[in-house]
Amino acid sequence: MHSELERKKPVWLALSEFFLDTDLDDEAMEHIGAVVIDSGYTLAETKEILMDNLFPALLFNLHDVAGEWEGFPEEWLLKRIEETQNPNFFKKLYHKANFYLVKDYWNRLAETIEAEQNTH
Repeated sequence: MHSELERKKPVWLALSEFFLDTDLDDEAMEHIGAVVIDSGYTLAETKEILMDNLFPALLFNLHDVAGEWEGFPEEWLLKRIEETQNPNFFKKLYHKANFYLVKDYWNRLAETIEAEQNTH
């Protein structure tokens, strides 16, 4: 279990950028894509991590008028993810309904990963 946590940690940190009050440029998307590729997770598994771990922890920042934009401290992020796990059915629906807030980033990430994988 510990190794799975260590495997997810860089993915959590990278995907947490989707929830910042900033615009992610191509360089940021390439970095996030590289982290996901290095993790060995598939796109489907990565989306599951996004929805099950990060949405419950960080969705609030996308609705905040003056949300965090510099980045989430690693220790705070890991604690927040732990505290917000296992949302109930209605919260999961709420998170899915709010996927549109990161959909463009998700699509760009998928394209970045697919392009990188097709060059190797």
